[in-house]
Amino acid sequence: MPPLKPLCEYCAKIPLQDLVAGTKFTLGSGARVKNSDCPLCRVVVTAFRALYHTDTWDNTLPLSKETDVGLHWYSSSGPGGRGGFTIDPTYLANWICMAPSASNDRPAADHEYLRPTVGAEFPIARLEDWISACTKYHSDRCRVKTGSFEDSFPGLEVVRFIDVKRSSIVELRTVPHYVALSYVWGEVSTVRLTATSRPGLLLPGGIEKAWQGIPRTIKDAIELVRKLGVRYLWVDALCLIQNDPDDVSRGVKIMDEIYERSWLTIIAASGHNANGGLPGIHENSRCSSAAVPITEDVSVGLFVPLDRLLKCSVYETRAWTFQEQLLARRAVYFVDGHVFFRCREDVYAEQLMDQSPRGGRPLYLKQDIWSSILPTTAALDDPLHDFANMLIYYSQRALTLPSDTIRALAGITRRVSQLSKCRFLQGIPTAVFDAFLIFESNTRSFLRRRQGFPSYSWAGWKGGLVVTRRGKMFENLNEWLEEYTWIVWYKRSPSGVLNPVWDPSANESFPFGNWEYPGYRRRRPFQCPRGVYLNSTRTYPTQDLASSSMQGTDYPLLQFWTVSVHFNLEPGDDFTGYAYIVTAKGARVGTISLDGAEETTIFTTQDRFEFILLSRVMEDSYIMEPRREEDRYFVLLLEWNGDVAERRGLGLLNISAVADSLPPGPRWKEILLG
Repeated sequence: MPPLKPLCEYCAKIPLQDLVAGTKFTLGSGARVKNSDCPLCRVVVTAFRALYHTDTWDNTLPLSKETDVGLHWYSSSGPGGRGGFTIDPTYLANWICMAPSASNDRPAADHEYLRPTVGAEFPIARLEDWISACTKYHSDRCRVKTGSFEDSFPGLEVVRFIDVKRSSIVELRTVPHYVALSYVWGEVSTVRLTATSRPGLLLPGGIEKAWQGIPRTIKDAIELVRKLGVRYLWVDALCLIQNDPDDVSRGVKIMDEIYERSWLTIIAASGHNANGGLPGIHENSRCSSAAVPITEDVSVGLFVPLDRLLKCSVYETRAWTFQEQLLARRAVYFVDGHVFFRCREDVYAEQLMDQSPRGGRPLYLKQDIWSSILPTTAALDDPLHDFANMLIYYSQRALTLPSDTIRALAGITRRVSQLSKCRFLQGIPTAVFDAFLIFESNTRSFLRRRQGFPSYSWAGWKGGLVVTRRGKMFENLNEWLEEYTWIVWYKRSPSGVLNPVWDPSANESFPFGNWEYPGYRRRRPFQCPRGVYLNSTRTYPTQDLASSSMQGTDYPLLQFWTVSVHFNLEPGDDFTGYAYIVTAKGARVGTISLDGAEETTIFTTQDRFEFILLSRVMEDSYIMEPRREEDRYFVLLLEWNGDVAERRGLGLLNISAVADSLPPGPRWKEILLG
């Protein structure tokens, strides 16, 4: 072993065997760290480069060369609730963890749990150990669902798998022990199951004959399944007849069941397409790695959490992989050359020891504070709130076909529908329709219009969005629906048929007597604010409308009565779409997040804008400025195209400002919203 390079004067002062929680160690300026030969400083440089995905130091550091770099020691917030260093100012993004020196026989300390080396080939025995621990110790959340074929895969005559023993496709009417693959297709030519290729692929050895045309990721998955001693593998390209729309449609409808009932799901998140493979499954598929010795007793290395790695992967950008990953009860992840295992209760990483070096509890990772909240929504314990949180993540993902926006989420919406006991309309649960109209951009950019879906639905917009980050309505949806909403929603089909959005006769399973289920029961009429006098008794829609009102729409329009007001807009931030709602005298009476600024000229050609009142805000207690609960309305900014309006922004308007509406003043008005 070559002699160790000495630690620099800064790193030499860190008491590696006697660290105290919350201690910060200064390493000097960024320029000094960058040019240092100290082995610990070099790991810090590696951590910065991994965080910003570049080798260019000056363009990636969020600090100048003169700014100090610091190491923070956390004794219980690191991976597995154990010790680790974070780097100031990146904080909890990546961890520098300690490993026992491979050349030293002394017992490892509790905070030394990074493995000294990770081989080029991933040992399948470790995955088997993880699955065994999950099977033996975890609750029903992790256990594979059981049931008859009809209950498991409703609507299917057969379910197809790759039989890795026969090397062919098989068609079964049973629910076998199987593995599912979730991956990104990309622009890769691949053998697919079609009406033409089906007979040959059903023959023993059919997969072997087609082997040259099968992408690397699927080949590696077949190899992994064989090593695990499992017989069946489900892969969409080879288990759904790709040129049979009916067969694909039936498969998509039960995709959630496919992934949730699998014994294991393989998440192939390495690379950019189906040739990314599963690095580590066979020799020479990745490089080995080792912790860096910094003293005779201790080595250190970089540990990047699973969700952090996924966030930077192509896999995480694709909409079709969303529910596949989320609903898998057990999954092995191949991402950025690393292997992880996640079930509903734990996360394991191949870089870390599975137990404390001195025995004791496993190194659970799931609940660490840097983890994504998305996995916690999978069980749908609070289905409507969980669905709202899912949309934060799903809305940021991309689709090759925009028309698949709701279809790629079909399994999840079906489950939410069953658990909340209500139907969906254009991706919105009808029992709490008002709540899911209140969405806005979750990023510092405009939402952009997605054609083929209505503007009132989240599905009608591209870009990351969040369903109400203002107010506390999800803490008690029933109270909010009863006390803070008033609109009676109707939907008008493209053929002109009029029906209520919330129709008890169409949601016969909804338990009206059980208030634990959110939904419409009693509704208060609109209460006019001080200084405003309106006859708001009419809520039933006009039956006969001009036929031109429905022209060009492939989706239902909303038809309803509410209050219309007019105000001016004052720009706040031209790049994020933030603006102020102002009166004729220039007083700021509200704020708004504008939508679709790139697709419309309304914001540059008008100086007077129409808003409609949606509902009242149930204020959060954390809002700095003290307010009474009745102080603000949620409002929609409208743009009209003939008789039909579209949403162009969501805002907050002071209730007292309604009386200051520009001419013609506040009106009780019927709206057609597409």
